[in-house]
Amino acid sequence: MKVNGYRIELGEVEAALARCPGVRAAVAAVVGDRETSRQLVGYVVGGEADEVLAALRELLPDYLVPRRLMVLGELPLSRNGKVDRDALPRTDAPAGGEAACPAWPADEVESALADIWREFFGLEAVSVTASFLTSAVTRCSGSG
Repeated sequence: MKVNGYRIELGEVEAALARCPGVRAAVAAVVGDRETSRQLVGYVVGGEADEVLAALRELLPDYLVPRRLMVLGELPLSRNGKVDRDALPRTDAPAGGEAACPAWPADEVESALADIWREFFGLEAVSVTASFLTSAVTRCSGSG
């Protein structure tokens, strides 16, 4: 499967997610309709989003690190016990590489920078953990 011009093996991402501290189960998925708006999302049971993303950055090249990570209580399963990918939660949060919960500006400096990013990238909201590079690529590709 291709995302942003890179060939993505979901099994490789899932294996790396499963090796992260505290993660008991993991699934990776590609979401989005068009090639330019597709992105890699990780779903994990257990672990802390920030710790998991930090561990993944040590294990995988940047293009294989999910742009969004959702920590779930359990993975949805089908009747035959396999992961029900259609039942995974939607990831409709603002783009920008944030973890499961965006971190909002905590002071005047962070607020000023977030306002600049929000205006420049045409977003409704910007998390302080958002990736400037991901936002720029999304904007340049015409999907943001």
